[in-house]
Amino acid sequence: MASAGNPPFPFLRKFVTKNEAVKEFLAEFLGTFILYMFGGASFAHYLFTAQKDVFAATFCWGIGVMLGIQTGAGVSGGHVNPIVTTSFASVGKLPWRKVPHYILGQHLGAFLASAILYFNYIDLLDSVDGGERQIFGKNGTGVLLTTYPNDHVHLSVCVFDTIICSGLLMFTIMVILDDRNANTTKGMHAFLIGIMVVALCWAYGANCMAAVNPARDFPARVLSALVGYGAESFMFRNFWWIPMFVPHLGGLIGTWLYVLCIGMHISKPQQKDGPEGVNLLPLAPRAGESTGNTGVYTVGLRSAVYHITDDRGTHANVASPGVPAANIIEEKIK
Repeated sequence: MASAGNPPFPFLRKFVTKNEAVKEFLAEFLGTFILYMFGGASFAHYLFTAQKDVFAATFCWGIGVMLGIQTGAGVSGGHVNPIVTTSFASVGKLPWRKVPHYILGQHLGAFLASAILYFNYIDLLDSVDGGERQIFGKNGTGVLLTTYPNDHVHLSVCVFDTIICSGLLMFTIMVILDDRNANTTKGMHAFLIGIMVVALCWAYGANCMAAVNPARDFPARVLSALVGYGAESFMFRNFWWIPMFVPHLGGLIGTWLYVLCIGMHISKPQQKDGPEGVNLLPLAPRAGESTGNTGVYTVGLRSAVYHITDDRGTHANVASPGVPAANIIEEKIK
């Protein structure tokens, strides 16, 4: 059976890459692709059928987020959103040198997904507008690809709304991932973040469609301009720059609000119960490594290794029972 680093067929071995940047790029590319393939398609169902269920669309976005995170979790951390990448870099959870290839992968993944969805639904689009693409109006279908503001909402309110949404997104992500706080099971991270996105979209979608992911917005807006919607994709109320830049500001606010008000005041990691009541305490990271959490989204950290002390005073490695902890402390953990 094929496993990580062991392709199913021998001839594929020469294509296996050891370049970390390439691995992370591909993980973010495909993670964001999966996110958009589910979330973006939910608007097609809303537009082209009689079932105008907004909650169903937001729920589909949440599922897309969950699956997108899971796609890249073990390689890149599954950010699938540029504001997660820049916010994590700002607090030392990701080296700044990784930010460009993360964001490039996210944008290209979303562009490919939006192109596939557009051509998948082109017949239904033509049935609505006769081939004359319109963003709004009786035959408007612009929201299939990207976000636009409500006609009754000023752009200044859209800026405020986007800061709130992206701030809440990053604040709650920090809450979920900080195992010194709620000690959430790592396997639940993607699920909880997906549920949070459902709530966020449902609660704040009225003003400007909860535009908190620049990778979901800008590449699809470019495609929209190329396939017939024209310059109006960018010129419509001059809204385009808000979902592209403002979420980064809100994300930084939410991230640092958590760090300054909660994260930095937690005095010690929460103890974890090991097998048969053995107490597990995380080893301190090496010099130059972040002290952040392990798990979904957190990258650039070594795998968790624990001192285990039982009532006999012996030490072992939880990952490899019977191996003295002293033998692994100096080993490079990848």
